[in-house]
Amino acid sequence: MSTPIRTYVQNLLAGRNQIYKIYETLDKIHANRLLKFCYNAKFNGLPFKVYNNKQLSELERLADCQTMASLVNQAFNNGLTTDLYITLLIKARPTILKLYQARTKALYMKSTIRNFCYMFINPFGTLAGVTSNCLCFNSANKFINFYCAINGTFDPLLVFGGLL
Repeated sequence: MSTPIRTYVQNLLAGRNQIYKIYETLDKIHANRLLKFCYNAKFNGLPFKVYNNKQLSELERLADCQTMASLVNQAFNNGLTTDLYITLLIKARPTILKLYQARTKALYMKSTIRNFCYMFINPFGTLAGVTSNCLCFNSANKFINFYCAINGTFDPLLVFGGLL
C-alpha cells in the first residue's frame, strides 16, 4: 500500500494527542522517578496494553540502543506489536516533535512577516509505505492551510502502512 506523503503527515498531525501522550509520560517519569505513572496504549488495530514506569522506560532504552533500521527490520520480520509501535514512535521523537512544533513556528513567522520554511523527512523509511519520504513547505501560509485541512481522524496503522 502506498500512501501520499501529504496524507501521511496529516495523519501524524491528527494523532498528535495520542502520540504526544507517550512523550509526555516519559517526561514525567524522567522528572520524578519516585512517582508511579502508567500509560494506557490504545491504538486502533493494535492490542490494548498498560505500561508502568519500568516498562515504558525499557522501551525508551530499546529505542536508544537500536538503530531505526534494526527496529524497522523487526517490524517487517516479526510484525508490528504494541511494544514495537511505541518503541518506533519513541525513536522518531525528535522528528515528530519538530512536526508538531512547526504550526506554532509558522504562526509566529507569519505574524512577524518573516520567511518560513519547513521540511518533514519521514523517519520510518519504507515501513511508512509513503510515495515520497519528504514534504516541503516554503511559506507559513502553505503550512497553516495544510494543517487546517486535517480531518481530525487518526489512523494508527497508517503510520506504518508499509506493513499492511
